[in-house]
Amino acid sequence: MTKMGRRRFLASVGAGAVGLAAAPAVAAADAEEGFDPSVHGFGFRNWRGSERAYPGHDHRKLADEEVRECVRLDWRGPFADLFGTPVARLPDALVGLVASQIRVAAAQLSSTDGHCYGMTFAAQEFFEDPNALPDSVEHAAELRTPEVPVARDEGGTVGTRIDEYQSTQLLDVHSWLGRRRMLRPKEIDHAAELAALTATVDAFGTAGVTLVDTATRLSHQVLVYDYAERGNATLLDVYNPNVPASSYRPRYRRRLKVIPGADRPLANHAEFDSLVFNRWDRAIRADADVTAPRRTDDGDFSHLLERAVRFTVSSPNVGLSVVAPDGTAVGRNRAEMMDRSRSDVYGTRYRYDAPAGDYRVSVVGKRAATYELTAEAAGLDGSLLDGAVTADIAPGEVREYVASVPESADEEGSLRERGSISPARVRRAVDVPNLLAGAAGGAALSAYALRRRRE
Repeated sequence: MTKMGRRRFLASVGAGAVGLAAAPAVAAADAEEGFDPSVHGFGFRNWRGSERAYPGHDHRKLADEEVRECVRLDWRGPFADLFGTPVARLPDALVGLVASQIRVAAAQLSSTDGHCYGMTFAAQEFFEDPNALPDSVEHAAELRTPEVPVARDEGGTVGTRIDEYQSTQLLDVHSWLGRRRMLRPKEIDHAAELAALTATVDAFGTAGVTLVDTATRLSHQVLVYDYAERGNATLLDVYNPNVPASSYRPRYRRRLKVIPGADRPLANHAEFDSLVFNRWDRAIRADADVTAPRRTDDGDFSHLLERAVRFTVSSPNVGLSVVAPDGTAVGRNRAEMMDRSRSDVYGTRYRYDAPAGDYRVSVVGKRAATYELTAEAAGLDGSLLDGAVTADIAPGEVREYVASVPESADEEGSLRERGSISPARVRRAVDVPNLLAGAAGGAALSAYALRRRRE
């Protein structure tokens, strides 16, 4: 097994939010003029891990044991500070559930959804420290491919550097926790998000922010480099790594309009309606002294792991929907270019701070298929449920299951089949040809499962 090493985790041990009062000076000579996406953005666009646009680039895959090692070793200090419980005292079942979810997300999202998170961080680094750029390259816009070697003793390419940042969105405990509000997007306080975001832009010149579709949890990372306030709205000027630097003209601005308290806070974007700013993000790159977050900074996080659930299906030919005992859909974080074929499970749903009770699970056939459904639940006192079932399914058929998650490990959980619904009956309720064609199809299936739950 190959260890990931310090650079692979980028100061995840003990790193936290950079105190603005202790903010290091921006090193870039042209930083006084500010970030300009036509100059400091990359000359290449964001790309999927499965694309062959850059055949020399192969995103490094993560093994399950490697992620477990990360959780066990690199999360030790900050985890105890944030959760009040040392990682070493966590039950194996809970560590396994968290590690498996992170590994699948890393394979399907951070290594294949394009590289938006890694590109925004790398662009931010090269803007602040031009000496980190490859030799003879003055600005990131001059880079037409990620396969150019970087000017570092450790070797590697610009693409390798992007990959390192890309993986930390899941492997660094502060990045992982800092976006937990994506799990409950309706509770996001956009006024607070903007206050922290704009303060960081004032201090450093740039700040990464995650755009979110609250219905599907689809997300995308962009880099904010300026802002303006207009009445009750805040306008954010952003670098979107999906667009190469050449598409940004001097003084041309791509702007997001955020109105806190509105039904759709991100008012002028067709795909995303909300945003999350992780004030600990910059700690991923900090080599200077940083202020580690504590539970008192942002509440007590221990409740998140009191009970966690995870459901998976193995086949790309089925869709998965899970409705929790409280009537809410159990989802997952998504990304624009997510490639679910890059892991041993295809579909996954998970929830932290999950309620005990009966979870309604629906599997719908997009094509004739054989699939395996797994259901796991674990908490601070151990394993609560570890079930699996293998079955055949026809196109348009829905097979329903009930996963019973107990209050404590002293009780026994179960996964049982509730029944099967014929394609004809499903067609009367949902548009089967379009079902699960994308995130909206998954939302439709969840709504259908919720209606069935009430029957």
